[in-house]
Amino acid sequence: MLIIVAAVAVVAVAAVGAYVLMGGNDDSSDSGSSDEYLTEKSGSAKVSSIDTKLLVFGNANNDVYLDDKDVKFIQDIVDGKEKWNKSKNPLADTNADGEVTAVDVSLLERFIDGKTSPMFYLDSNLDTVKIQFPLTGKIAIGGLNDADMLKIIGKYDSIVAAVSDIGGNEDEYPGSSKWAKIGTYPYDYETLLSKDVNITLGQPFMYDSTFDNLAKNGYSSFRMDTVKLHEARFMNGIEGIACTVTLGALMNAFDNSLYKSYLDYVDNINSIVSKATVNISSGDELTCAMLVTHTCKSASDIGIDNWATGVENYGDVATASNLKLTNAYPKVEGGFITGLSVENVLKYNPDIIFIEAVSVNTPKEFHDVVDKVSSWFKDAGYKGKIIGITYSVMGNAPSVSVLPLLSSLIYGEDVYKEADAWKDLVDYYNTFLGYDFTVDEIKESMYGAYIVA
Repeated sequence: MLIIVAAVAVVAVAAVGAYVLMGGNDDSSDSGSSDEYLTEKSGSAKVSSIDTKLLVFGNANNDVYLDDKDVKFIQDIVDGKEKWNKSKNPLADTNADGEVTAVDVSLLERFIDGKTSPMFYLDSNLDTVKIQFPLTGKIAIGGLNDADMLKIIGKYDSIVAAVSDIGGNEDEYPGSSKWAKIGTYPYDYETLLSKDVNITLGQPFMYDSTFDNLAKNGYSSFRMDTVKLHEARFMNGIEGIACTVTLGALMNAFDNSLYKSYLDYVDNINSIVSKATVNISSGDELTCAMLVTHTCKSASDIGIDNWATGVENYGDVATASNLKLTNAYPKVEGGFITGLSVENVLKYNPDIIFIEAVSVNTPKEFHDVVDKVSSWFKDAGYKGKIIGITYSVMGNAPSVSVLPLLSSLIYGEDVYKEADAWKDLVDYYNTFLGYDFTVDEIKESMYGAYIVA
């Protein structure tokens, strides 16, 4: 079984306008569907950092749900029972106008009831973006990771178009052979419009200046919502897992049983990792080196994925950060270091080496490339832990599923049982992506970690 997961995917609805084609829970006769919940300052709230995976204003308590707990949280602020901490709980301000009032409670209740309403959320640049909730329409995707997210939130059948180099595998992506081909990158607006596309999902390079300039003119002239939460990037503290969680909220998947199960799954994973790393304080973290196999050409020509100096890193950095691992190397601009020797890598004494297999198509290829690269380091006397993993797992949406396993392998079974971690991994692929793995099968596949002896 082969999964090709896009290096980056996803969503951030550009503030392209006040109207989106509505369906499902749209109640156009309800006067509340107007902008009566907005003020002149709505959407002006700025957030410098956020510790949540649900990036929607109204998520007052920073968990992964919009629910009655958030309503109570905001109502207590309105009633004066609690003081609003703007830096700790900025999303309590549902209409993003800088104040918490009864309007914020009412607007949040509309989200929970699935009623058409203005909604604000944070994109990967921490910009506050407005959409008309729920976001609905025909979707074009830029990678199969997008398709996986749409499976999880119950919107997979909305896909009508995809870039030309993906799709067609009916076993894993039913209906993909019928997706309209929209060329490669960047997206061509006219082509998308000819396919009646309302929403595009994709990473930044898929949109050129012409596309973005059209978006600035508003929905009347640009009849499309662009979604750019940089799914396989780690930007401004926002990681890829947040993209699926947030996209589900924007598209009103709250009543979808699979999406709700995913939220519970993410919540459980967060708890597992938190318990595994609770005793690690700043300065005591283990260090790691992340070797990327397509840049590891020989023992004297090694490439690693490094922590970058700017706001953007690759998704594998987010995975390592979740596990409270730190980079063994000085940060570099761009995040990549190439042309290193084994000795140069080892002089920084990494506690753990990740060998990230890229562009492998079978389990044998995966294991062979990990064995080859790891042999260079073992021959040089490295005695630390070596873990093989594909970038599609370490650096993309499935990273949530492998966090318990990596916690167990790195910190020991006393923090989390390895057998339970493998079950967590199987649950992700079987429950949310529709596969049928057994634990033994996934251990021999490309979708978990390969422990190098």
